[in-house]
Amino acid sequence: IKIGIMGHTVPTLTGKTHSYAGMLIGEDIVENAKKQVAKLQEEGADVIIALSHTGIGPENPEPNFKNVAYALTKVPGIDVVVAGHEHNLYPTNDMSSPYYMLPNVDKETYLMNGKNVIMAGDRGNAIGVVDLELSVSGDRVRIENRKSQIKMVNEKTTKEDESIAAMFGEWEEE
Repeated sequence: IKIGIMGHTVPTLTGKTHSYAGMLIGEDIVENAKKQVAKLQEEGADVIIALSHTGIGPENPEPNFKNVAYALTKVPGIDVVVAGHEHNLYPTNDMSSPYYMLPNVDKETYLMNGKNVIMAGDRGNAIGVVDLELSVSGDRVRIENRKSQIKMVNEKTTKEDESIAAMFGEWEEE
């Protein structure tokens, strides 16, 4: 099984700091995603994940809008959208969330347009988990079942791994 992963960030990033001037060119995330899907499929990707520094946003965002995760779920070929930028949680148990007001968002499975979307807050306070149950028949891979969940990270739910924690001092020094 070949997993294709594309990465995106907000198109306005190039205007945020002078160190990016002339190095990065911003492009509409949704339009870029369509090109990347074609390339990944050409390279044989069976499942495609959009790892995107973007919020969920409106149904039909303007070009170069910063929050387009929902719009990415409408791009054929993308199976999963890992989002961020807004620093919110999705899925959420808050059924009054504006995310659930968008068309084709299932409040029980949390799928948007039949696709998984995950947004895990900020600063490591949660981990987004997407489970895909795949079947393989010959050279065809199908997603048979899918689910998304948020796992909160805190002292009660998460035990610190001392070997990983010990590395942080080295990273800070470097």
